[in-house]
Amino acid sequence: EYRFNEASSAFYQFVWHEFCDWYLEMIKPVLSPEAGEVERQVQRAVLVRIYETVLALGHPFIPFITEELWHALPGTRGLLYDRPYPVVDTGATDENVEEEMAHLMEVIRAVRNIRSELNIPPGKKVEVRLKGQAEEQKFLREHEEIVRRLARAGRVAYVDPDYIPVKDATAVVNDIEVCIPLEGLIDFGQEAKRLAKEVEKAKAEYARVAGQLGNARFTSKAPTDIVDALRDREQALEQKIAKLGKNFELVSRYLA
Repeated sequence: EYRFNEASSAFYQFVWHEFCDWYLEMIKPVLSPEAGEVERQVQRAVLVRIYETVLALGHPFIPFITEELWHALPGTRGLLYDRPYPVVDTGATDENVEEEMAHLMEVIRAVRNIRSELNIPPGKKVEVRLKGQAEEQKFLREHEEIVRRLARAGRVAYVDPDYIPVKDATAVVNDIEVCIPLEGLIDFGQEAKRLAKEVEKAKAEYARVAGQLGNARFTSKAPTDIVDALRDREQALEQKIAKLGKNFELVSRYLA
């Protein structure tokens, strides 16, 4: 059974959200002139190998583009069309590494989400405090440079479970609590006003959507996809209002 749309979507998600967003960003330092020559050559060889496989994976979906990119690679090459399609090597899969990297990515996402939700300027470095047991922090310590660079952190600190983040923005990732002290990062008065307006706007839209869904005449006559979309929107607005309210309470602590 061939599900072309699902396969093309999976390929797109992998290339955009893993290969580009994460892998390329992570290896940039070892490809720079400042890195050691041996390590740089190793990483370049790995990158080329992965890139070749990516082109082969994408060939059924965008054959003319992948063929052109294939021949732009160094060396003498035949047609990508004639290359066997990549198959999964289950023996090369390391589930522990997969879990560790997924955890690392979630920690970085947590910092990025806090920055976005609280309107922290992209150029401002933040201090990231990782709260948890020493064994839970070990892997993050080993990859601190990646956390610091991709989360735009000026400093990464490791705090024990007794640390109380009174005026920090926080997020929980598995057994690690990600904490960001907000002092000096934002204008709390302006941010409180902005959040209050966002809450008011979201509540107004929620009332409108809830009113439509509460109208039996509307829900009985409207197309099913329209009603389902409104229900999804209602749920999303509930979550948005709760999140904005939490952020407003956090910012308000600094104004007390």
